Amino acid sequence: MTAAPSAESFEEARRRHLIQATIETLGDVGFRAASLSEIARRAKVSTGLFAHYFGDKDGLLEATLRFMAGSLTRATAEGLRAAGTRRERLFAVSDAALSDEQFESRTSAVWLAFWGQLTHSERYKRVQRIYQRRMTANLRHGLKGMVAADCVPAYAAMIAAMIDGLWLRSHIGDGAVGSDGSSARALVRSFIDGLLAGAAADDAAEPVRPLPVSRPEAPPEPLHVVSPVTGADIARLVPARDTEIRRGVQDAKRGFAEWAGTHPAERAAILRRCAEALRRDGAALTRGESLETGRPLRNTGGPDLARAIALVERAAGLAAGLAPSRIEVAGGRECRTLHRPAGLVAAHIPWSRGLLDLCRSAAWLAQGNAVIACVDGQVGETAARLLGLFREAGLPEGALVLLPGDAQTLRRLEAQADLLGREAMRLVDGTADPETSLWATRPKSTALVLPGADPERTAARLLDTTGAWRASDFLSETIVHVHEAARADLAKTLAAQAARLRAGDPFDPATDLGPLLSERHRAFVLDLIAADCTSGARLLTGGRALTQRDGALACLSPTVLDGCAETSALVRTSTFAPVVTLVPFADTDALVARLRRGPAEGGVALFAGEADRPHAVAERLDRRLVVVNDDGVGALPCAAGEAPVHTAPRHILAPRG
Repeated sequence: MTAAPSAESFEEARRRHLIQATIETLGDVGFRAASLSEIARRAKVSTGLFAHYFGDKDGLLEATLRFMAGSLTRATAEGLRAAGTRRERLFAVSDAALSDEQFESRTSAVWLAFWGQLTHSERYKRVQRIYQRRMTANLRHGLKGMVAADCVPAYAAMIAAMIDGLWLRSHIGDGAVGSDGSSARALVRSFIDGLLAGAAADDAAEPVRPLPVSRPEAPPEPLHVVSPVTGADIARLVPARDTEIRRGVQDAKRGFAEWAGTHPAERAAILRRCAEALRRDGAALTRGESLETGRPLRNTGGPDLARAIALVERAAGLAAGLAPSRIEVAGGRECRTLHRPAGLVAAHIPWSRGLLDLCRSAAWLAQGNAVIACVDGQVGETAARLLGLFREAGLPEGALVLLPGDAQTLRRLEAQADLLGREAMRLVDGTADPETSLWATRPKSTALVLPGADPERTAARLLDTTGAWRASDFLSETIVHVHEAARADLAKTLAAQAARLRAGDPFDPATDLGPLLSERHRAFVLDLIAADCTSGARLLTGGRALTQRDGALACLSPTVLDGCAETSALVRTSTFAPVVTLVPFADTDALVARLRRGPAEGGVALFAGEADRPHAVAERLDRRLVVVNDDGVGALPCAAGEAPVHTAPRHILAPRG
């Protein structure tokens, strides 16, 4: 009973071996010289074996052609499964047909040999027709909804013809098309972009419009995303440039047309389903985010996930509240209020809090806007999985567009005239060249420690990274201004509590602080610590690399520096590290005046002992969120990074009825 599967496996392996020998022979000696004896010699078998498996030579060659076509079909199917949009489905078809493997010399020679025999063999024609029908069907499926229905067959035929034509041209050797697949893939992508852009033009324009095809850009170097937990590559991505940004804007415009026309009640229902999907699958998402970023799972899967779900649920409530309203006014008239979405909103999703920041964009979606998010590659996989959940919950394609990015991507995206809602961002020097690494952040959070503040409670809250007033759960992303009268006690207590924190494996429930992104990241932070100490700051605890047994984790001991200045490197630079910087001050009024001149987006925590003094200071700070004597109990009704409103209310006054 157990012999059949193994015998069948042997048979399949033998068939594959004979077909591979046929491909090798065809590639080396050509179609005419590829005799059964030559193939048998290379396969080290007798010629009689071919009759057993394939009947005759024609049967062998047909099986070989089916094998090659099947490999292409499987590669296409794999690309289609990974595609998140209809445009990406079109790219998946062309990329598979023009993959580097299809330009390998032996594979190319075999395809050319078979194509040369098509007019002489009905069997080969049949196999080729089946493959071409599959390609055309996949292209038509991707084009549906992107172009007018009557254009779908013609556009699919045009794309298929260009794929085959470029492949053939690449073998002429005239330099018009490169000898590898990269230039051919870029040309087909540019052609597809042109077809879709032409289809998106105004229907009232001339019936014959020029095809807006631009010369494809040379792709930038791919970014290799490495897990700070395992040290292994977890992703390879190419950061978006002008071509990809234009595609993103086009897709977002299409998505906006559908999403903005969705009734607010339906938008609310979709967002509620998004929140439910996040509640259902959030544990897997947050484990992935911890693997990508090294942030402790107790943070990503705890307060971050809870806050992300709350943001999406709050967005659903916002959408429901934007339904058209009607009130009666004097004179037998009524006023109807409609909320029109503003358009396309740009968002930046840094690696330091990817899942939470992406869910923050739900507020813009609730208002009917489309969001184009520049996503740091370090959290690219998490962002893509979250988008997949939202799409399954009913979010239309194009309502949320993700662009894998680096610093150049962010700059180019912010320069787009069609976008609004650019947040206050700053690009800062990081662990790599800021031209190729997305090292951008929101303004740091601020903590003010006034005279009379309880040192134990204040230190505990400053080291608790889950505060809603924080821009990030990295200790370095909060600037702690401490009054001279409270400085000594706080510094001593803070150093003692920080020394008890545990840095290490982010999946260990006992871990308080995860690793830095890489050894290079850690070396960068250690250099800044040394520079600030040379400039007069005093190292109270930490400031050293921690050795891990497996060598994969680049951990840094929890660090506290006292006596920093507002111009200190660690204060000015976002390092995303377990480093607390204490900046002493003596004049509260002067400090408040300086803080008022800064951006209003960042949250502020205010610690003091007096009952009335901190409230007066809080009112003068004029920040979006100020938390006085944060005790860490209960959820706040708002958060420091809450999205601003982008809608345009429209009021219509008319007779009742």
